[in-house]
Amino acid sequence: MTSPARRRITPLLIAAGALILVYVFVSLTVPDSFGLRVFSDLVYCGLVAASYFFSLPNQVLSKGRAAAFWTLISAGFGIWLLASVLWAFYELILRRDINSNFWGDAMIFFHVAPLIAAFAVRPHLGDGKKLWVSLTDSLLVMIWTGYLYAFVVLPWDLLTPDQIFYNKNFDLLYGGANAALVFVALVAWGRSRGYWRAVYLQICGAAFLYCLGSYVVNTAISAKLYYSGSIYDVPLVASLAWFVGVGLVGQRRRAELQAELRSNTSLNESDSVNSVWGPRLAIIAILSVPLVEMVNASTSLVSPTVSHYRLGLTLATLAVLTGLFIFRQNLAHRSAALASAYSTD
Repeated sequence: MTSPARRRITPLLIAAGALILVYVFVSLTVPDSFGLRVFSDLVYCGLVAASYFFSLPNQVLSKGRAAAFWTLISAGFGIWLLASVLWAFYELILRRDINSNFWGDAMIFFHVAPLIAAFAVRPHLGDGKKLWVSLTDSLLVMIWTGYLYAFVVLPWDLLTPDQIFYNKNFDLLYGGANAALVFVALVAWGRSRGYWRAVYLQICGAAFLYCLGSYVVNTAISAKLYYSGSIYDVPLVASLAWFVGVGLVGQRRRAELQAELRSNTSLNESDSVNSVWGPRLAIIAILSVPLVEMVNASTSLVSPTVSHYRLGLTLATLAVLTGLFIFRQNLAHRSAALASAYSTD
C-alpha cells in the first residue's frame, strides 16, 4: 500500500521534471529579452522558496539535534531566497547588467555557511547530551566561513575596488564552499544509515549538481555568452528542483526516523569519536586563519590598505575562534562530568 506522503511526492517529482523540460524549451526558443529574464527569475525564486518552505515542517516537528539540523538547513534556504529576490529586483527593476557588481553577493555566498554548519550538528548521533557542543562547532564553521569571505573577496569591493579580482575571487571561494558542502554531505552519508542517510544523499546530490551548474554559468559569463534564462541555467534549475526534494524526503521518511529513535537503531558514534571530531575542527579552523595570513603576506602584492585590513581581520578572527574553542571545551567537559554523575547514580 502506498503511503500518503509517497502519493503526495510523486506528482511533485513529475512537476519538477516537467518544469525542467519547459525551461529547456524556453531557453532554446526564446531569445535574450526582458520577458525571458522575468521567466528565469520567477522560476529560480520559486524553486528556492519551495526548498525553504518544504524544509520548515521538518524544523518545527523535530527536536534535539534533528531540530538544530533542520533549523540551519532552513536558514540556508532562507538566506538563499532573500538573495534570489534581491537579484530579481536588481535585474528586473533596476535593469542592471549581469556583469555588474551585485550588492547581494554576500548573501549568495553566505547561504552555503548554514548548510555546511548543519552537518557539524550530526543529527544521526541521536538526541545526545552534547547538542550544545555541536552547535558551538556549527558557529565556529560559520565564523570561519565569514572570515574567508571577508579576507578573499571584500577587499576588492570595499577597499580597492577591482571588478576582475572581485569576480575571480568570489567565483573561486563560492565554488570552494559548494564543493565543501558536497564533501561534508558525502562524509556524513557514509557514516549514517536509514533516515539521515537518505537526507544526506539528497543534499549531496543536489549540491554536486549545483557545483557543476555554477561552473557552467561562470564559464559562460567569462566567455560573455551568458544571459538569464539561457540554456546554461538548466543545470542550476535542475539542482534547485533537487534541493526542493531535501525537505520532502525529510517529511516522507519521518515515520522511519521515529522508528529509529524508538528502537535506537540509528548509527551512534562513540563519545570518544564525538569528543575528538569537534576539537579537530576547531584546531584546523584556528590554525588555518594565521596560515592564510602568512601565505598572503609572503606571496601577495596588495596595497598597504588591504594588507593592514587583512592583518587586523586575522587577529580579530583568531581571538574570536580561540575564545569559542575554550567555551566549547568547557561545555564538553561539563557535559562529560554530568554524564559521569548520572552514570554513578
